Amino acid sequence: MAKKVKIYSSPICPTCEMAKKFFKEKGVEYEDIDIFKDKEKAKEMVEKSGQKRVPVIEIDEEVFSGFNKKKIEEALEK
Repeated sequence: MAKKVKIYSSPICPTCEMAKKFFKEKGVEYEDIDIFKDKEKAKEMVEKSGQKRVPVIEIDEEVFSGFNKKKIEEALEK
């Protein structure tokens, strides 16, 4: 079963772009949430992660702050 992946990002975040490129290369479908455009989703991100910086990546119920490729690969393989 495919994982449900969300990435909370901003258009000025190079790390966000790296994460999105990684997901595209792996063929992982994801929902991209621009926190500049959607303030409610920005609040949701802070509530889930405790972080105000992007990217915040959610894989099923697991939340990651930043782009840790190894941890994200492990979460996708679970």
